[in-house]
Amino acid sequence: MCIRDSTITDNNIPQIAKAVAALCSALDSNKRNQIQQKYLNQVKSGQEGNQTLLSLLTIGEIGKRIDLSSSNEVTQTLLSQFKSKNEDIRSYASTALGAISIGNVKHFIPIIIDQVKQSTQQENKILMLHALRELISQSSPQIYTEIKSILPFLFECTTIEQESFRNMVAECIGKIASVNPGEIVESLLQNLDNTNAFTRYTVATSVKYMAAKKIAFSTVLPLLMKLVTLLNDVNHDVQRSVILSISQVATMDYHALEFLNEDSFQNLFNCTKFRPDLVKEIIKGKFELKVDEGFKLRQAAYQFFENHMFRIYDKVNFHLLIDVISQGLDDQSTEIQLIAIRILEHIVQLAQVAIVGTLDILVPRIEKIVTKQKQNYEKKEQTENTKDLIRGITTCLGKIQKIPESESNQKFTTLNNQITNDQELKNLIDN
Repeated sequence: MCIRDSTITDNNIPQIAKAVAALCSALDSNKRNQIQQKYLNQVKSGQEGNQTLLSLLTIGEIGKRIDLSSSNEVTQTLLSQFKSKNEDIRSYASTALGAISIGNVKHFIPIIIDQVKQSTQQENKILMLHALRELISQSSPQIYTEIKSILPFLFECTTIEQESFRNMVAECIGKIASVNPGEIVESLLQNLDNTNAFTRYTVATSVKYMAAKKIAFSTVLPLLMKLVTLLNDVNHDVQRSVILSISQVATMDYHALEFLNEDSFQNLFNCTKFRPDLVKEIIKGKFELKVDEGFKLRQAAYQFFENHMFRIYDKVNFHLLIDVISQGLDDQSTEIQLIAIRILEHIVQLAQVAIVGTLDILVPRIEKIVTKQKQNYEKKEQTENTKDLIRGITTCLGKIQKIPESESNQKFTTLNNQITNDQELKNLIDN
């Protein structure tokens, strides 16, 4: 079964692999084994290119349909590709291993777990987890019988320091939990109380993936209630993962927002605050750089207010919302400033008269942003967000201008006229 190189592209490799595997599954075992061997030989050849990538995925697709557990050659060939210098080959081999595992979950799960435990290289561990994720994602009914062996292993992995690794662990836990949540929720609740912050982070993140599977809200509710209490966790990464998971649950079912109270919103507000203690100095070569480790937490908190404003507005103290916006406008990050502008735009729609009373607080902050961004533009030092920020401010002020009472605020009128008549700002937006 020969496929010319010229017909193989990155985009169509998965489709071709599925088609070839479907044809192979209809053949007798002798012919199928011959074709399978051809693809194995291509992988073993050490060649880099689309033919090898196609061969890897085709072996995986065949393994989904036909149990390949009796062929040690297949398993070892795929595992050997994890040592390839080619990143695509390593990734495709990982996907293929996960795919053939679907053909015999009970046989391959111990192999994957042992490989993760025995590997001394973090990248290999991630590749094996990628294979496990592939297996979990595509074999929900079969995975049910192996939950008792997989879940303890995944909880062990939650203590590993590397965040990208733990994120993959979280995805695996979340997807397994969606298969049979009734038996797993209690384990998740227990681990959300774990003294290890890495474990709390990982399990909290897993709820996001669990909620994305759109399981019954009543099943997620105990986890949601626990997550709400962790909004004031001592670890900022845990707080961030909690906010993202609560937001995901609320996106799937807005009733989740009903379980947030005044203390919850105060904790969310605290997460929007800039924390000097999270600014770390790192040395790269001859340079000392400052890294704001609190940025992602602030971003998650601001995005929560932005994404759910229309449903939480009646539950949140108006002055707290103005504090959120004020802090955002004062933030050093233009990304945070842009989110703050969008939150303000939402509130303008919800409370037109009330927002006019806050213009003396907000307008000077907006003016400061405009002045700085204009200076950056003149110096050709504008960031990627400069245009979006000025455009967002212009749009927001235009909506405020439609409120009749806004005309009485001199600061607002002056700033709005200044922006409207500034040709450089128009050029900045239009270019």
